[in-house]
Amino acid sequence: MQGSSSSDFRVESAGRILEGFSTEKVSEALATRFRLKPSQIGLMLSRRVVIKRGLTQDRAKKLEAALRSSGLDVSVPELKSGPEPADEQTDIEISLPDAIPRMPVSLAYRVGLIAVMALSLMAPLFYLGLIAALAVGLIWYLTLIPAQLAETGSIAGTLLTGSFSVICGVFLLFLARPLFIRYPSSPTMQLDRQKHRRFFNLVDGLCQRMDLPPLQDIRVDNRVTASLGPSEGLRSLRRGELTLTVGMPLFAALDTRQMIGVVGHELGHFAHPTAMSANYLVNSVNRWLSNRAKVGDSWDVRLNRWQGSAPALVGHVVLRPAQALMTLPRNLFRGMLLFNLRISHQVSRKMEYEADRYECWLTGSKEFEITAEKLHMLAFAEQCVQAANTRALENGKLMRDLPRAIAESGDHLTPDQRQAVQDVMGDQQTSLWDAHPADVDRIRHALELEFPGTVGINEPAARLLPDFDHLCESITRQSYADSGIADLDQYLVDNGEILQVRKVSDQDGEALDQYFNGHLTRRFLNLEAGREGQQTLQQVIDTLRSRLPELSALQDSYVRAAQLHSDRTHGRVLLAEKVSIQPKDFGLTTRELRDADRAVEEASKEWRDLGKRLRDIDRLFARRMHLAIGEMPADDAKLASTVLESLSSFPMLVLPMRHLSSYAATLEGVLRENDRARLKRAEPTIEHAANRCRESIIQFYNAAARVALSLPGDQGTLRERAVASGLPGSRNGRDLTARELDPHEILRVAQRCEELANDAYYRSMAIMARLCTEQEARMQVRPLKLLRFGGGTMDAVA
Repeated sequence: MQGSSSSDFRVESAGRILEGFSTEKVSEALATRFRLKPSQIGLMLSRRVVIKRGLTQDRAKKLEAALRSSGLDVSVPELKSGPEPADEQTDIEISLPDAIPRMPVSLAYRVGLIAVMALSLMAPLFYLGLIAALAVGLIWYLTLIPAQLAETGSIAGTLLTGSFSVICGVFLLFLARPLFIRYPSSPTMQLDRQKHRRFFNLVDGLCQRMDLPPLQDIRVDNRVTASLGPSEGLRSLRRGELTLTVGMPLFAALDTRQMIGVVGHELGHFAHPTAMSANYLVNSVNRWLSNRAKVGDSWDVRLNRWQGSAPALVGHVVLRPAQALMTLPRNLFRGMLLFNLRISHQVSRKMEYEADRYECWLTGSKEFEITAEKLHMLAFAEQCVQAANTRALENGKLMRDLPRAIAESGDHLTPDQRQAVQDVMGDQQTSLWDAHPADVDRIRHALELEFPGTVGINEPAARLLPDFDHLCESITRQSYADSGIADLDQYLVDNGEILQVRKVSDQDGEALDQYFNGHLTRRFLNLEAGREGQQTLQQVIDTLRSRLPELSALQDSYVRAAQLHSDRTHGRVLLAEKVSIQPKDFGLTTRELRDADRAVEEASKEWRDLGKRLRDIDRLFARRMHLAIGEMPADDAKLASTVLESLSSFPMLVLPMRHLSSYAATLEGVLRENDRARLKRAEPTIEHAANRCRESIIQFYNAAARVALSLPGDQGTLRERAVASGLPGSRNGRDLTARELDPHEILRVAQRCEELANDAYYRSMAIMARLCTEQEARMQVRPLKLLRFGGGTMDAVA
């Protein structure tokens, strides 16, 4: 123990009041005697915190006695002989500045906030006034009905009077319906103050330095955002009870300094009392209007479902008028939303800029730019992860840890993806109706401030939460459960099992783009020829380079011819079933069946002719592959030869897939009909298209049995892969005809057959492209240059 002259003592609050005192009396005594701010008092009463350090023992004891006499439970910890380990609270708080200055705002800005708050209430008040006026008018009219009936006495007059009352009442109900709509909020999880005290201490430290009350609650969710708001509406706002919600992907992807900036930004919205009220009121009103103007609810889903199953008479007489009545209030809310955005957008942008100033002051103007770009990358990664997860769900799999998946995907975006995100950021412009300024404007504003930053912690933000991995999995499960997915354990797999598939897919795309210079399409190349020839590999590539404009034009024509054939086949099927059509919608000139047959044959002939013209260029690609294989190391050459043999068998699928695609498109087009009566009349057409589609699927299976695969994990035939995928009828075609599959199921099987073939071809060609590209690089052969075609010219791009 050091002597009393040592200045190493500190006074700590225990986070509670002494027995016999009330919170109000303690708060009043601390404010009067020690001139403490409400935020500082709230911090002392809410948790253990160091009040003052660097005191002598005598001064520490005097301060302890004074605080205890005011009712606050405090203590002076005894000094230890050795160095004291860093406290979880002090190691974070010590990195924060001693004070965060309140950014000055002008009187005009404050007056503008008050004016916007008042104006933002005009639209809701107008809406409520309209309902009240209609209700009063209806009641007044109902009081007049007895007198009117007594005067008229006729049945027609009675029906007219009663009908008008019913119509007005129904309209009033639909107009008032938005008042009772409740939209589900995104799933969140509450953090425990004691268990996650390190993050709570950080946020409380920021609140104390910004003269804000300690947060009542901190929650986490699975979004790439953070938000701050009253815990329970206006009453909580008046009491200063705020809740912070932070997306777990932010913890997974940001460092602590960036997280401090994000939290500081949210707190900055509430730094001024007027701004606090304006931010909550304006955003709440606009969000309420936006939901009711743009977002459907359970009744929209219900009416659409009934529309598809109810008799035609009920649909026309009851359901469609109901849907129209639901549209009227939505249009009204759309107009009110535009009005509110118009009057509030300037102030909303200023509030965003004011909050940005706090973030810049904490982390620095340059770090603000880095964080803004990272958040955009994470938002893009979130979309990629959702898409990958959706595809994986079709195979009965879901990622176990979504926040980690989003963060990892954001860190491993390809250069092209990063450039695309940066281009989107650079192209954004703040439009007239935007409540938030574009990020490019916010970054420009931040850089103009030239704040150096006051926080320098670079450790991962995930360390702020001790059980981070468990929290990530818990919020992921909660998100899935909120989406209605039951029995999660049978779906959950490690992220890598799904993300690796996507990563391989991205690598395949890069290999194919490099080898084919962006000219590979879904058309199966004819690679059987190409073994013989006098040209060298370099000469073949140079020839291909010169013919790339021709290839581009031919492939565009080939795609158009394929679409025309599909459209005409669809129209021909409808005409054969006596369905009235507009010929031009299907590439036809008349409604005559003979003319449709002739048009289908013409489209088929054009398609075949274009395919024959493309074979000459296909031979060049085949020759290029054979020449590269001849120079490869033995193992690579063996693999490449096997893959090339597999690719050469895919053209056997062209004819069955052409029929499959045409009849699937016809079936899909008919099944998309929403009118129940027309759908009923189209039943013969549906049956015909479904039967032809079924026949095409069987033809596809027969051809797939002759297509050998040479892929990692797939060494059999394409049909065997279809069997492994569980496609109906893939094991035995008779099963497909014997099973009672409805047209929707047949359509799904047809689409999966196409996806199966295209995926196998794509992956096989990617292996070939990668092997050949590596060999060409070893031979120092000049590759195909990137070419851009436009306006009838060809430009080489370095």
